Amino acid sequence: MMDLQHLTSLTITAGPDVRFTGVLHDSGNDNPLIALFPADCRPSDSYYPLIKQLAAENINTAFLAYPGCESDSDAPSNNAARTIDLTHPGKTPAPFFVMGQSIGSLHALHFIQQAADNVTGIILESPVIDLDSFLSDAGTTHTAYTLPPSVAIDPHAVLKKLDVPLLIIYGQRDEYVGALETEALHLAGIAKNKQYYIVPGATHFSIAERAGSLYVAGLTRFINQITGRNTWRDKRRKFKAAGTAS
Repeated sequence: MMDLQHLTSLTITAGPDVRFTGVLHDSGNDNPLIALFPADCRPSDSYYPLIKQLAAENINTAFLAYPGCESDSDAPSNNAARTIDLTHPGKTPAPFFVMGQSIGSLHALHFIQQAADNVTGIILESPVIDLDSFLSDAGTTHTAYTLPPSVAIDPHAVLKKLDVPLLIIYGQRDEYVGALETEALHLAGIAKNKQYYIVPGATHFSIAERAGSLYVAGLTRFINQITGRNTWRDKRRKFKAAGTAS
């Protein structure tokens, strides 16, 4: 189990009816934040290895629950709760990335629709495009996730309206979502900065496992490219700031 001293409960609001709760790992207020809508209903502690690896890259992670996928986190109850209000532009304290895995990608896109002005980048991993087809192939019904009607969105239509940097990660052996479907989704996006990674040998739910260390490296590279972190300009700025402070 990782050190829980940096874990706290979190509430993010993007609109009157768009509010999510979860667990935040905060390694620094100025660090980029990934708001993660997970692929399944595993308890959040199963994501601690990923959170720890991202923290090592100075990236904060929020594990968000959604209807039918509530977290049974063991974050200390004595930690002060955090709130992030995205109902107005410019409300994020640091670069804010929204990530959705599998069925969580629909919740991520629904969230982004309401808070696009505050979103720095979008990451979709094994994105679900046709919900009915996915649930049928996966042997799952709508009621298992109690999906609200508002999540019945068209991912293509959403990305056609968002000029926000986009990264899509797809498993070569995905058994639920076809490669052509995912490529079409990538092409539908109007973002000037679009990236599309295919992980060899990965299935719908095994991308991180198959990619290994390249998984976090890919996420970090995307975030650094968008934010300008760890570039020579960024390093020179920090060097000058350190010299001024001394």
